[in-house]
Amino acid sequence: KRAGHAVPLLFVGFPSLAPVQKQLRGFQKVFVAPGKSQKVAFHLDTPDWSFYDEKAGRWSTATERGETITASVGSTSADMDWTVTLPTCVSEDSSAFLAK
Repeated sequence: KRAGHAVPLLFVGFPSLAPVQKQLRGFQKVFVAPGKSQKVAFHLDTPDWSFYDEKAGRWSTATERGETITASVGSTSADMDWTVTLPTCVSEDSSAFLAK
């Protein structure tokens, strides 16, 4: 293994956005030493929990709709190394997720 940079991507998923159920909400470029892992923190605010509701004609948050939210981190949208399902009562003020 060699040292290098990795770019973990954070996707937030909303079931009502079918067929595209996840949206990119963050990324970071980090240096990883050979044979090591690197911790990454993502901070999400209210806009990150929001999506445009075409039926209502306005922006909605997943929590006000009572939807389950998933947060996933991986190197591509098809290769998620870490996923967590969040309750609908998650705080919209600012939540941090740690991925290893």
